[in-house]
Amino acid sequence: CQPRCQYKFGHVKFSTPVLKDLEQRNMMYPAIDVVYPPVELSQDTALADILKHKGKDPKRVKIVQLGRIFSGRQNKGHRVAIQALRALNANASDSLVYELNIIGNIHPRFERYAKLLQTEAADLEVKFHFGVKSTTLLRLLDEGDFIWHLTGVDLMDENSDPASYEHFGISVVEGMSHGLVPIIYRKGGVTEIPGQFGYEVSGAETLVTTTRYAAHHRQTPAEQAAMMEHVRQFGKEAFT
Repeated sequence: CQPRCQYKFGHVKFSTPVLKDLEQRNMMYPAIDVVYPPVELSQDTALADILKHKGKDPKRVKIVQLGRIFSGRQNKGHRVAIQALRALNANASDSLVYELNIIGNIHPRFERYAKLLQTEAADLEVKFHFGVKSTTLLRLLDEGDFIWHLTGVDLMDENSDPASYEHFGISVVEGMSHGLVPIIYRKGGVTEIPGQFGYEVSGAETLVTTTRYAAHHRQTPAEQAAMMEHVRQFGKEAFT
């Protein structure tokens, strides 16, 4: 193919961070237009409806982690999340209590991994919601404060195959549309979603410090409204 050829990829493996990585490696690639997958956003996204579910306990910070439950390549970083929550609640000088809600379907043949997660989190403020109904999922999103997305955080080599990181991150779009502030691992296509909203982290240590900072510096209602409007560009209505 000549360099002027145009490609459009619906698969966001070829997202902007990946293309930048190719450029840094002096690798050639054809001209590419990235086409994001449309996300089905909840119709009940009015700010007033979202806010009435949040902050009922000002001393409790509710974190959501949403995605399939499995180990190995492209796992969602659940074990790192559990370690981070332990560290968050171990600081006696912090008056806040941090709660982690792990939501997702257990991938076939990964039941033992799910049990391992439950064992590791047995003494922590971690709640597991496996295979829940959509109504329960929407309630948990409405009640949450932050969404963690950590695919690739456990990789030893940050220069690993880009496909080992998150290709897009639909769950982040869903969370932001419900007013959850994203705290994401800094690699992969997911970094294109938050815009000026949310935070990026480089590992378990910065996940702890960043989450603590964000919990003590909450968004204003105006900022939440702007964030929820920002992610509408990824909704299905933007593709029609």
